Amino acid sequence: MSFNRKLLLTALAILLALSFWQGEARASGYDLSGYQSAGIYVVEQNTDTVLLENRADERFYPGSITKILTAMTALDITDDMDEKVTVTSDMLALVKPNSSRIHLSAGEIITYGDLMRGSLIRSGNDAAIAIGVFCGCRLTGSPDTLACYNAFIEEMNEKSASLGLTGSHWANTDGYDDTENYSTPRDIVALGIAAQDYPFITETVKMLSCTAVTSAGVREFMSTNILKYTQLPDMMGGGPNLYYRASVTGMKTGNTVMGQKCLLVSAENGNMRITAAILNIPDKTNEIWPLAAGIIDYCLDGHRVIDLINEANRYISYEISNPSILQKGSLDVLTDESIRLCLDNDTAESLTCVTTMDPQKVLSVRNGALKLACDIQKGDVIGKMSFLCGGEIIAETELKALADYDVFSDRDIMTAGIIICTAIVPIALAVSVKSVKKKRIRARKGKNAAKSTQRA
Repeated sequence: MSFNRKLLLTALAILLALSFWQGEARASGYDLSGYQSAGIYVVEQNTDTVLLENRADERFYPGSITKILTAMTALDITDDMDEKVTVTSDMLALVKPNSSRIHLSAGEIITYGDLMRGSLIRSGNDAAIAIGVFCGCRLTGSPDTLACYNAFIEEMNEKSASLGLTGSHWANTDGYDDTENYSTPRDIVALGIAAQDYPFITETVKMLSCTAVTSAGVREFMSTNILKYTQLPDMMGGGPNLYYRASVTGMKTGNTVMGQKCLLVSAENGNMRITAAILNIPDKTNEIWPLAAGIIDYCLDGHRVIDLINEANRYISYEISNPSILQKGSLDVLTDESIRLCLDNDTAESLTCVTTMDPQKVLSVRNGALKLACDIQKGDVIGKMSFLCGGEIIAETELKALADYDVFSDRDIMTAGIIICTAIVPIALAVSVKSVKKKRIRARKGKNAAKSTQRA
């Protein structure tokens, strides 16, 4: 077979594989049947909607995702990024064999900020341990490296508890395999969302690379998050990156023997913000990247955030068929709630809205006009607005009166009588007075005529 023919067949095979994978990811549901051993949890943050989950509350080993909590705990202690840190041999002695490193050396002086970037971007275990010792010494004031390190780990666990991470425990700052360093997919997502309140972390995890100048020379830290590269760097194989997603805003990878491949990732598209935890993916095929890219596509392309209540339907004016004679003929109502939902595209397209009235307040609705059963007070609930999909109610909100409203009653009859009487009596009196005046004029004319006759 010629080289050109082989090249053509290879290209067709790649295109076919890609089209199948993308079609599956954008389907109405995402198939996780091949990942039963994985821990997966995805949340849309604007609406707190769970989009995907698998073994969300089971314990897994999070690997270097641990470094996110390390950074948060450290920033709570000090955020002076220009402070100088001297790396010691005792710090480096805590780094376990086969750890990922930024290759710090004893006696090297590096800024606190560059240590943080080396931990979060390049995932250096030596950087994460140096951070733990440095900040732990701030807590204890002790010169003992191990005591400082352990104090910092205690602080990490207190921070974790304060965030409500009830399924987690932390045994180190770098995420190296340890049976006491574990978390759950649900907790990892909560950790990632909380980390987004730290500007330094959010800015750092967006970076593909950075340069640090230390006393030992210049170091470059390259990100381990493949989803952010349009072209893969040589250290990752080079060439175009099929799994690049412009929507990805960052977070952290993990890769250990016990934890296998792990990923905490955040992404957004202007309408949605998602944070996803993907844990315990086998390392041998590097399949975490197509899985992560597919999940991101499924969530961001297959869903949308909708504000069900907007300016077009928040205020409604109803005609009233039985208003009091002193009342205008319409009643204004509103819903004072805001309902924001994240829905898959099919559900969003089939969404309908139905308004129903409270029979205690509204007797009937004819031609869009309401016949009220009683007087209405401002704030009274006269009905509800329901949003349905496939006949199922997915959200409801109350409709409240904006002002008092009186309906026609016996009081109106009395009022009408008073108005009529008030109008008729003056007219009758005027007519009566005019009639008397006419009679007097006629009588006077009669007398005058009689007198004229007698003289004649």
